[in-house]
Amino acid sequence: ETWRGLIDKNDPTMRDFFSKTMQAQFDKVRALGAQLIEYNAREGGKAADQGVATSVGTTRTIAGAIGLAAVLCILCGVGIVVTVSRPIGRMTTAMRRLADHDLETEIEGVGRKDEIGGMAAAVQVFKDNMIRADALAAQQAAEQKLKDARGERLDTLTKDFEAKSSALV
Repeated sequence: ETWRGLIDKNDPTMRDFFSKTMQAQFDKVRALGAQLIEYNAREGGKAADQGVATSVGTTRTIAGAIGLAAVLCILCGVGIVVTVSRPIGRMTTAMRRLADHDLETEIEGVGRKDEIGGMAAAVQVFKDNMIRADALAAQQAAEQKLKDARGERLDTLTKDFEAKSSALV
């Protein structure tokens, strides 16, 4: 038998119990369920709004970090160009001018304490050696000119002596 079989539909006590007492309890449970549904809907909406706000904030933070990284990359690139590429370009120009034997060329970066400074110091050594070689060549040319002039004078003196001695003989 089920519980329905135990209830006598004609029993007024049972009818009152189910239609009044149980109905009141059922209405309380239904009202509580409605409150729970409304609470869940309200708090779920708040959670969804917080999720959207968190998502927007996170997206902004990520976009800001990407923007900051891009700015830092650009600044690093500019720094590399300014501190490495330009000095190397100027040094290349100076080496070309030295190759054309322009000894007035100034070598930039000689005093630097990095690789660029080391390269500039090496180019300066080439320039200094070129200046010394030119000075040595000029000195040797001057000495040769003096030797040639002395030889010519000696030749002239010898010819004069021979001519005078022939005339005397």
